[in-house]
Amino acid sequence: MTASRTPLSAEGLDSLARAVQQRLGARVHPPQRAALARSAQSLIVEDAARDVAEIVSRTLEGSLRDPVVRRMTEAASIGETYFFRAPEQLKALRALVESRLVSRWRRARPLRVWSAGCATGEEAYTLAVLFENVVAGTEVRVVGTDMNEAALEVARAGVYGARSFRRLAPDSMGGLRRRGEAWEVAPEIRRRVSFAALNLVTDRVPDLEAGITGFDVVVCRNVLMYIDRSRVSDVVRRVSQTCAPNAIIAVSPSDAAVGLRSSGFSKQPHALYLREAAQLRDLSARERAPRRDDEARVPRTTSIPQPSSPPPSPSPVPATAPSASPSAPPAPDDSATTLAKAFEAADRGRLDVARRLAEELLAGAPDSSQGHYLLGVVAAAEKDPSAAEAMFRRSIFLDRGFVAAELGLADALSQTGQDDDARRHYRRVLRLLGTLADDQIVEPLGMTVRAVRRLAEQALDHGGEGT
Repeated sequence: MTASRTPLSAEGLDSLARAVQQRLGARVHPPQRAALARSAQSLIVEDAARDVAEIVSRTLEGSLRDPVVRRMTEAASIGETYFFRAPEQLKALRALVESRLVSRWRRARPLRVWSAGCATGEEAYTLAVLFENVVAGTEVRVVGTDMNEAALEVARAGVYGARSFRRLAPDSMGGLRRRGEAWEVAPEIRRRVSFAALNLVTDRVPDLEAGITGFDVVVCRNVLMYIDRSRVSDVVRRVSQTCAPNAIIAVSPSDAAVGLRSSGFSKQPHALYLREAAQLRDLSARERAPRRDDEARVPRTTSIPQPSSPPPSPSPVPATAPSASPSAPPAPDDSATTLAKAFEAADRGRLDVARRLAEELLAGAPDSSQGHYLLGVVAAAEKDPSAAEAMFRRSIFLDRGFVAAELGLADALSQTGQDDDARRHYRRVLRLLGTLADDQIVEPLGMTVRAVRRLAEQALDHGGEGT
């Protein structure tokens, strides 16, 4: 459904990005802007909304069940995850639990673990397996939360394909069983894990069972970087308020965990933060000055449901992806159909499907610039900028006028710290756009030339012009 899109102007895209940031508290990076644009135009084509103004209004004011709000939430989400991601940190996390928390353990209660931003659930199930028997005779209870309902549907189903096992063979993990070509989380692991929709910025923090003092472990990896900078410190404070006196918080090395030290946590190796009851008492003794009401208010809580019975087989791992170019040459009819399906799958976050279709296209047409571009899109959504860079370079080699591949390459280079090269390709985007009319659509980004130009200009303004 790409032929009859209504153009999304730069002003419309800006309004939509601001609405998403205001409603969800999410930072809208260039790939998310592209995904927002494509999702908005799909809603219009599907007659789910009249125009961008209605989408903006419903994004700001609609209920969480509103299909517009749900689609915008999915577009703004980064749902990439897999089992036993960041194995060195997980190893250090278990060791820290064993060395610093177990000796203080009240064995009458479960070990409480929160996977904040759990996406499709692989991390939550990983934690359930990781902490099995860490305290002999003690149950492990894991709560997984995410703002993306579509991702949570996959998590509750607990059925995963090969892409969820990039660090290990499924049969070596334990707690899994075959289900056709996929793997299903075993009941003994599933009953330890529950999932609930939760936006860390705007929603109330998870409820704690009666008699439970708080979470013992919180894993909040690759989440804070996607939160509006002005709200990060408040999110960190609220997360710390859910923790037990002796607790550990795990973040990503690239996350700015502002405020954890002031909440009594000391930094440990591998981006881990430890709080002990003695630290908390010392902190409390120092904080004698009166606080403003808005600083002292403790967030209200909302209850976390237990896992429901699994629905039918889930869709593959959701994630958010960027898009492609106005100048790529047309493909043959059968290739065009495959390509359209592949981009639609990428839009919906079905990365396995998008990858398979792109590879099918390249098997028959190895010189398809769009096929290589799409593999770059998938790699970028999976947060593998090096692989994305290689695919975008191949796409550009095959089509020197492919604007979206240039934009994707510039983004990938920026993410890997190659700032001078990134600026060079952002400027090349501007040169390619200079020959096109402002209102022309850059396909398959589904954005006007004016909107794409603004993205490149903003990236250059943010990073400086360089040399």
